[in-house]
Amino acid sequence: PSPRKKPPSPPRSSVRTVIWALPLATTSLNTTCGQTVRFQKLAGSHSVVEVGSDSCSATTVATIAAATSAAFTRDVAMTRNGTRVFVCKVGNHCAQRGMKLVVRTSGCPAAATSG
Repeated sequence: PSPRKKPPSPPRSSVRTVIWALPLATTSLNTTCGQTVRFQKLAGSHSVVEVGSDSCSATTVATIAAATSAAFTRDVAMTRNGTRVFVCKVGNHCAQRGMKLVVRTSGCPAAATSG
């Protein structure tokens, strides 16, 4: 019998944890397809909202976590190439205090095209 091939190794870290607090220690991440960004909030009143452009006032694409003072952990899978922007919509946390995370993802298969 032929030897069994070892399965491929998972990415170095399939979960990238961001402590969602002021001041935000990480404002940008480069990820590969399939990685997860974990938003972990321990204190303070914050929300996690994905917006449609690199602007604090951009239109909301999805609410990951509504504004709350309770601790939370939310995972967001990076499943498509491109840039995604996450902000805190509480008060001036994004616009004046920089609570914005830009995530750039690469390595996802190209989308199939019809034709």
